Amino acid sequence: MRQYDKAESFYKANISIIEKTKGKNTVWYAGGILNLANTYLEMKDYGKAEPLLLESKNILDTLLQTDHPNYMSCMEILGIFYFETGKYELSETYLLKAKSIRGKILGKEHLSYEMSLADLSVLYWKMGRQADAVAHFSETAVRQRAHLSNAARHFSESEVVSYLSIFRSEIDQLFSFATVHSAAFPLIADACYDNALFHRGYLLNTAYLIRNSPESELAEKLNQLKSCRQLLSVEYSKPVSEQDHTRVLELEEQTNAIEKDINRSFAGYGDAIRQVSWQEVRSALKPGEAALEFIHFNYYTPDLTDSVMYAALLLKPGMEHPLFIPLFEEKQLRALFPTSEASLNSDQVNELYGIDPSVGKNALYQLLWAPLETYLSGLRRVYYSPGGLLHRLNLAALPFDAQTILSDRYELVALGSTRYLVLGNQRSNTDDNTTALIYGDIQFNMDSTAYLPATGALGNRRGLSFNMLNAPDDPDGSDDWEYLKWSAQEVENVQMALNKAGMNAEVRKGWQATEESFKQIGQNGPSPHILHLSTHGFFFNDPRLADATRKRWRLSLFSKFPNTP
Repeated sequence: MRQYDKAESFYKANISIIEKTKGKNTVWYAGGILNLANTYLEMKDYGKAEPLLLESKNILDTLLQTDHPNYMSCMEILGIFYFETGKYELSETYLLKAKSIRGKILGKEHLSYEMSLADLSVLYWKMGRQADAVAHFSETAVRQRAHLSNAARHFSESEVVSYLSIFRSEIDQLFSFATVHSAAFPLIADACYDNALFHRGYLLNTAYLIRNSPESELAEKLNQLKSCRQLLSVEYSKPVSEQDHTRVLELEEQTNAIEKDINRSFAGYGDAIRQVSWQEVRSALKPGEAALEFIHFNYYTPDLTDSVMYAALLLKPGMEHPLFIPLFEEKQLRALFPTSEASLNSDQVNELYGIDPSVGKNALYQLLWAPLETYLSGLRRVYYSPGGLLHRLNLAALPFDAQTILSDRYELVALGSTRYLVLGNQRSNTDDNTTALIYGDIQFNMDSTAYLPATGALGNRRGLSFNMLNAPDDPDGSDDWEYLKWSAQEVENVQMALNKAGMNAEVRKGWQATEESFKQIGQNGPSPHILHLSTHGFFFNDPRLADATRKRWRLSLFSKFPNTP
């Protein structure tokens, strides 16, 4: 709770009791003064912290083996102390000792071992030992993804998001390091691209699939899988010496068998749980194509700054490593947006996507796309996955000059993640669902009694109130939404294109394009492979989020010293 004065008072009382009942030359006393030293470390009162840390270490040197968990805690706190006081060589000595003990008694798969790697990554960055930093950042990223992947298989989506917050600063530190050092150490871009694929296209999709499977047989198997993984997690969290290794092997075999059975029996599961690598994305690209992952992150130097940075990760066929391309600060992009986005009008849109006559260029293009042009020479198709504020922009409409926009120069294909270049190729060979459902030419103000769905059930339109929408498309302020011009032509063109591609495309328009029929999709049969909507759009604010407070999760870099040996 950061009530340091109270903490100091209670720790001092605790130390006094231990001294009277146990004596000074005991593990209890060493633990008591270590906890007090850690309090001073939190308070940045380094003058009071150091003598207590060294006294605790001297006591433990005589009482404990160097591979004891309590000794590990002392080494960790000493390492952090010397890092914060700028004595980096001493910090390395103690952090390496803590890492070694953790690897020995807890195993390298344990969360605390990954945290030791993360501490050393930042330390080596601070020391200017960039090659060592690259090695530790890369291993940290691999172990982070392993922890999160396991969590996704038995956590809910909200629990996964909370667990992810433990690693947020470490992920941002990786991207920040690459911003400065990727040119000299291109290997670091490998970890960055794999992280982008994992966090954008894999993590929450896996959690969602496992929590929300509609098939009862699959749900039962997923529950079995969840139970096995939870039991394994309990075993993995124990010190290696306390694990039941026979039980671990049995659970691992059982888990693998269930997962293989699910993968064979249920379409889509294998794709959902599969982690795609950047090398696979590169292999999926054809000559003349490129893949872009746009990322944004809190910027470290390695100290935290108040900047949010944007960068692009670029892949082309034959590249030895992805290319990490720093772009801009978020505040530079925000400065180009209208001050009141809620009242965005056509003049503001034209200004945003228009040419500045003084320089003959568009400001958005100069900020976002111009740094990429050198690397895209000779390419025709660019697959890209946006991030952060880029979701609000139409990249294809960015003007290159007064006569040309980006879609004239490139075929731009937006994806949720470029991992789908790999999974999409696989699905095309195995997926029998070649149906498409297209909604358009909608009569927005049709009364619900004007249409009876095929099921015979009368629909209910009370869930959609035009009064709440404030008629965004109607200048006279009435409750009517205007007909969406060219929507009929759009859906007909889409249907022809899909039919030409060999898909069975059904169009619902006019009086058939209703909210009721839309809600019936997938209820009495499989959902279509493609769903295309040509309609107005509006966002309701979620009342559950209006007054919600965000919980801050904090995981200490070390375990608190226990009061027992």
